[in-house]
Amino acid sequence: MKPILFIFILFLVLLASCGGTNDAQDSPGVNLSIVDNSNGSPVSSATVNIYYLVSQIPNDTSIHSINYPNPFNSITLFQFQTSVMGLALVEVINSQSGKNVIDTLYYGMLESGMHEISWHIDSINSFKDGFYTYKIKTAEFEQNYEMLYLRFNYFGFNYSDSWVPAKVFTNPSNGKITLKPDDMPFIGRKFRHTAENGMVLGDWMIRDSVSIEVLNDGYNTAYQTVELVQGKKTDVTIRLIKK
Repeated sequence: MKPILFIFILFLVLLASCGGTNDAQDSPGVNLSIVDNSNGSPVSSATVNIYYLVSQIPNDTSIHSINYPNPFNSITLFQFQTSVMGLALVEVINSQSGKNVIDTLYYGMLESGMHEISWHIDSINSFKDGFYTYKIKTAEFEQNYEMLYLRFNYFGFNYSDSWVPAKVFTNPSNGKITLKPDDMPFIGRKFRHTAENGMVLGDWMIRDSVSIEVLNDGYNTAYQTVELVQGKKTDVTIRLIKK
């Protein structure tokens, strides 16, 4: 009886392990294959850059943002006004990881009038790219706002569609990459684009499509735009042409 039970358990283990080998390929996301255009063989020695695609949208009153510039890469400012003297608190919250307070910019008494507070990031390695919340609390009001931090200023100002770096893959095994929606958590998010002088340049949204750039010294650079939607699985093949 014991040998039969052992064989049955072994069968279940083998079945589970076989099924698990294709989990990444079968789960929702983009299954990307990089191949040589001439013979279809996989290309593993490549750098694959994934970019968010950002487009301007009509004015959206649901966006709460008063900082400038936005997006920013080192320092941003925000102004607010109080009509009475009182205790004030201004803090930055990491809404990407448990909403914990990561910086207190001001805590103390404020006179009535216009006030300007800045958040300065000294090192580009201090914080990850993404959305952060700043809370302003005074004797009169309490309000949360959102700002977008990008370590490198790739945001385009002169054209409607912009590329924002999101993820990099190097030397994909057997030329295959699985890009899941969770790898691109800011898809669908909106933000207000504001210049360094405080001028509002419009409201923008991170689209549900991503741009893929494949680099290899022996091949011409290849580009592909694909849709990345929760619950949807897409197979994409990028064919590289030799120089």
